[in-house]
Amino acid sequence: MKGITDMGTVDPENARGHASVRDSEDSIEVIVVQQTDSDEYRLLNNIGEFSRADLPLNGAPDGDLARAVASCTVTLPRSLSTPWDIDQTIAELENPPIDLSPWQSSPWLRGQLVLVLDPDGNTTLRNRQIHYDSYYGLTVESPLQNGVPA
Repeated sequence: MKGITDMGTVDPENARGHASVRDSEDSIEVIVVQQTDSDEYRLLNNIGEFSRADLPLNGAPDGDLARAVASCTVTLPRSLSTPWDIDQTIAELENPPIDLSPWQSSPWLRGQLVLVLDPDGNTTLRNRQIHYDSYYGLTVESPLQNGVPA
């Protein structure tokens, strides 16, 4: 699945797992989950053993599922993480349309930002229409004006 990390995750309790090489500019990584037609939530398709796995909202995923959720990250395009609006993007991501506070009890998911897609793979962030599919990855349109792309 293009854009979703397919490498193994590292133990969040291992301090060496937090070290990484960074670009000179900041970027934002988000866990991508999808709402179903029945208002439940799941992982995306084509990610291996946990493809389309249902996600608990009343508690944190545990064990292998928590690690699978933590590995479903994508880096947002620079247009959503420029120096002048990165704080606003993070603030919007910190208030997802679902209550994920129970996930904070998981060392794998604590502090992670989540991008919630509708059943068709769409969402809006920073007044931009976003679409995700397994072939093209994450695509972002121009800012919306009066509900349509500018």
